[in-house]
Amino acid sequence: HPSLGHLLTVLPRSKPRYYSLCSDPQRNPKEFEFAFTVVRNRREGEGEEELRVGVCTSFLSDISHRGSLQLASPPTSPMPVSTSTQVTGTAALTASKENTVARENSLRSYFGGINERVSVDDSGDVYIPIFVRSPSLQKFHMSEPLASVIMIGPGTGVAPFRGFLQQRESAPLGGVPGESWLFYGCRDPQLDFLFKDDFEAFQSKGTLTKFVTAFSRVADDHPSKGYVQDKMREYASDLISLMVQGNASCFVCGDAKGMAKDVNNTWISLLSQELHITEEDAIAMKSEWVTSGRYRVDVW
Repeated sequence: HPSLGHLLTVLPRSKPRYYSLCSDPQRNPKEFEFAFTVVRNRREGEGEEELRVGVCTSFLSDISHRGSLQLASPPTSPMPVSTSTQVTGTAALTASKENTVARENSLRSYFGGINERVSVDDSGDVYIPIFVRSPSLQKFHMSEPLASVIMIGPGTGVAPFRGFLQQRESAPLGGVPGESWLFYGCRDPQLDFLFKDDFEAFQSKGTLTKFVTAFSRVADDHPSKGYVQDKMREYASDLISLMVQGNASCFVCGDAKGMAKDVNNTWISLLSQELHITEEDAIAMKSEWVTSGRYRVDVW
């Protein structure tokens, strides 16, 4: 077995974790929200099952359950944040605190030993260092909040679209707003439907024109059974009309390995089907959307 020192020299450095905001920073520049799924993998070990958890997501989960979370980005002042998580499979969970001496000492003992840059104050708030991506790298945002937009985001991929719609809701009216469609998918609406109340409220107020849901682990006769790409096919004519005649933009957020590729292929199929063009021409049209900035992805 290699020594610990040798092991540390060959292991790669832990990479930073990027999270999309699920709130509009313009509403409150000192407070924001984000969503994450706690990674938990089980594998067979020597004689027993071994649980392996995600380094960052389990850390954030512990913070959100043990104390209120503060994100400190020196030299600026700390920014309070409510964390949204799928630990219990429900909608957003906001961290809370109980200001007792025993609890504060417990928090200091737990989090203080993780990293010298992590600290806990007298009220039980946990502070962790953060940084914001360079503005030049932030391509996944709406240039025109009231323009026609199609948003596709299963699971925590829906997070930035909550912020998009908050921004759209607050934008001053300058003419007739375009349509806004959201395709959201999860396994079971009773277990992991994120921000359900928020999106339904956006729809009732007219901020969100169409809210389409897809649930993969429900009964076959459920009206929303399937994946987001299945629901896209059900609205093929409307979607192509929005993108081609309505000059809408499309944003896709979530899983890169499966969902993003399936959504991309679905768009090509819909273009070919609805416009009666060849697959090659459909691919070329889809590529033009990307080049012009009308098709943007944020995947991992």
